[in-house]
Amino acid sequence: MLDYLVDAPPPKLEVILMKEFADELEIATGVAFIYKGRSKFFADRIILFRILLNLARNEGVVGANGLQIDNGRASHPGVIDILDNCTGISNGHAELLFRRFKGQRLAAI
Repeated sequence: MLDYLVDAPPPKLEVILMKEFADELEIATGVAFIYKGRSKFFADRIILFRILLNLARNEGVVGANGLQIDNGRASHPGVIDILDNCTGISNGHAELLFRRFKGQRLAAI
């Protein structure tokens, strides 16, 4: 996420074939990705891959072994719903989620 605190080049938008994209994420993370929704998504491939890669790694730390990506449920085509198969974050840990550099500490608790 620190990449977003510096000047970054503008996004390069392209059509992403989501089934293949989900397969690439599964190979990269070892987390099962189930894709539902539109077959194509228009976004910056590199940025979207980084976001979902980070999310999958974090989910793996807390015990999830599968993520479902769905871009067909929301009424706006630019919205992606992501569901995991984990039990969730306890109230005591939820406050740490958006504090900088607390990811490792949260995983260790």
